[in-house]
Amino acid sequence: MSKTPKVLIVEDDKFISKAMSMQFKAKKFMVKAVLNAEDGLELLKIWIPDAIILDILLPGIDGYEFLKRVKSNKKLKNIPVIVASNLAQDEEKSKGAIEYIVKSDLDLDGLVKKALRNVKYGIS
Repeated sequence: MSKTPKVLIVEDDKFISKAMSMQFKAKKFMVKAVLNAEDGLELLKIWIPDAIILDILLPGIDGYEFLKRVKSNKKLKNIPVIVASNLAQDEEKSKGAIEYIVKSDLDLDGLVKKALRNVKYGIS
């Protein structure tokens, strides 16, 4: 029996966050969504997801700093992070992300498939 994959969505746009959450839940993911990086970092102290969907333009700590902190933490560094943002990609700052998706081109089903390919509990 395979384990239910878990995803953390760090997205400050409530509409996009809800749409992503619904799509992941439809594919049987356990989903937790937060509206800022600070809440995401706090949650990661007690809940370890199999993948993280991360916006870059966030209130307070931005997505680049969130990514840097996740990748520098030995308990979290192997979690695949997919950046979903409308900000022009900065490859240097996005190091550690497995993929960078432009939100204006966002295909929610495709996003779920990308996450599934990168979690160890692939389900279809």
